[in-house]
Amino acid sequence: MTTQKIEARLNFQLREAEDEADRKLLAKVAKYGWAVMSISAGESSETEPPFSFTIGLFFHALTPEVIIVGMEAGSAVDVLNAIGNYVMSGKSLHENVIYPELAPGRSVLFKYVSVKHYQAYLGTALWFYHGLKRKFPVLQCFYSDEQGRFPWHKDYIRNKTSALLQLDLSSDTDFRVNVESA
Repeated sequence: MTTQKIEARLNFQLREAEDEADRKLLAKVAKYGWAVMSISAGESSETEPPFSFTIGLFFHALTPEVIIVGMEAGSAVDVLNAIGNYVMSGKSLHENVIYPELAPGRSVLFKYVSVKHYQAYLGTALWFYHGLKRKFPVLQCFYSDEQGRFPWHKDYIRNKTSALLQLDLSSDTDFRVNVESA
């Protein structure tokens, strides 16, 4: 589908690049369907773990963007690119479903992110979707330990980058996006 058809379907027009970083981001989204933005531990604040997120999946595939918190950038980019390829091949992501095929040696599970976290974690995505008449959906990707347990399980084995920062809707149930209605 062309960019013009996508823009018409979403009643949204892509922004113009303001600098070289914007041009690179827009070029990646145009070429691949998405881009990945990574923030190193301590880059946004001294206590924040590293995080990475997609930009463009909602625009190209009407599927939620994805954020991973607590995984170093190199690994997170690999997982997010696997997720991007999965989605762009026509497959869907669903909340609370375990996907064993998206991260080497681990399973992943997704939970919707509350809009109250968008400003703190998704600044570049907010820039990209500026002008969209509604909020774009975002799923947080949680990854299992080697035994297949997730961070909220009692016996989950943490490593130095497995910070548990849940951005989900457990206390904020006002935001659910019906992606199919777009």
